[in-house]
Amino acid sequence: MRFFAFLSCLFLLSCSAGNRGQYADQRDNIPSEKPNKPIPPIRDDQVKDDYFYFEEQEDAILSDLNSLDDATRRNTRYIMCSDQLNAFGTEDAENCKRAVSKTLNSVSSERRLVNPKAIGTGGSILRFDMRDIGMTPNEWRLIENLDPFKFTSQTVRGKTIQFLTQAVRPFIVGNNFSEVALVKAYYTLEGTPATQAAFEQKVGANVQADFDDRDEEMILIGMNESVIASNRQFRLIRRTDAFDGPLWCTFDTNDVNIAPINVNGQLVNQKNLLEAPFPKEARSNKQFVSDAGECIYTKPNGMLGFVIFNAVGAREDFAATNIVQDTGSAGRGLSGTIQNARSCFRCHATGMIPARDTLAQLIQESTGFNAADKSKARLFFKGPDAGLAFIRGDNADFSRVMSQLGINDTSDDPINRNIDRLRLEQNAKQVAGTLGISEQELLIGLRSSTGASSIIGALSQPSGTVNLQQLIDGLPILIADMNLFQDDI
Repeated sequence: MRFFAFLSCLFLLSCSAGNRGQYADQRDNIPSEKPNKPIPPIRDDQVKDDYFYFEEQEDAILSDLNSLDDATRRNTRYIMCSDQLNAFGTEDAENCKRAVSKTLNSVSSERRLVNPKAIGTGGSILRFDMRDIGMTPNEWRLIENLDPFKFTSQTVRGKTIQFLTQAVRPFIVGNNFSEVALVKAYYTLEGTPATQAAFEQKVGANVQADFDDRDEEMILIGMNESVIASNRQFRLIRRTDAFDGPLWCTFDTNDVNIAPINVNGQLVNQKNLLEAPFPKEARSNKQFVSDAGECIYTKPNGMLGFVIFNAVGAREDFAATNIVQDTGSAGRGLSGTIQNARSCFRCHATGMIPARDTLAQLIQESTGFNAADKSKARLFFKGPDAGLAFIRGDNADFSRVMSQLGINDTSDDPINRNIDRLRLEQNAKQVAGTLGISEQELLIGLRSSTGASSIIGALSQPSGTVNLQQLIDGLPILIADMNLFQDDI
């Protein structure tokens, strides 16, 4: 017995909010009726406590679906952590499950947190109902098509699962799911508007009113040194209110100089917070000019959402590396470019990063600011300890939400730990675990597949590894040559 027939088309589709129909529709491939064929038995050598072969995975899913009513089946989807169980063991499978749970709740539009049901060996398959997170079948199809490994089962079990769920690919590997949902499809799933003004309106933030009304929950933090800002450049941080909690936004500069402007007889560099420390909402002539910014908002269920904007307030997927950098990913040998929302989950695993204001006192001591600006500084910056107090309070709220998901140690975010396994080099044990076959089967298949060996043949070597793109290119050939992912005839 074998599993998944790999679709020949492995392109990655772009997506953006408001364009939810721009993906290939595979509904014609869903069986119109339940297969009228006997289900092959599972071989005795594929029933193990510490390894979860694909036949067993499908059997567990089918058994679970048969316990549900028709409406629930059509809204049921499965996220697989079996690859982590197979390759690394129980502890890594548990981390994958925490990552999946956090991912599901991070793209949920509902107020209630959802805890997916664990089934199968080691509870390594997670079942969820799309309705519980406000996901539509169309949005799931977007995830299906953005998955770099578009596994589609051709087994009798697989076709039965497709019929019952009315989905071509009703289950997806956990790290693929987090990568797709939180990077490639993130803005679409979140419904993030294309501009900062529209975004602030959507989340219920009225920034100008908060400044004009001197809202007590609003605060500015000014820094002339930031860990992620390129060349330790200036960073302005702003906290305001929104519908479901605080909205934190940063304003950063690139390394390109601008001409100073004349403000009341003074030449002012608007990219220098020591000379121009105020956002436009403060209604000061000494207005800070930024080149990009990131916002962190609170979702209805208490989870955090993320978005990047450029200098003119247009939504972006990436931040320019001469403005900010993902130092956490770079330290793991991955790209240092900040990409929403992957980089955000790494840096903000515990919420907001503690930041101490360094401007309030400097403004009061400087002869370059008049009495009106010094008064605004006292109102808006509030001093170095005030910002830290807000951050501690907001992070405590977020920590309580994480605890409800069983994530108590956030020092290493489970999502990024799981996604990193996908993005970094993989060995034969990992690849075999993902396919649900033994490592020996994989190596035998590689030796007999000339086409696959030319791309991922390094897996056959001691300590040999391949990267993600090599897997995307080589696995379809290997699967076809091995007749994998289909029932034995």
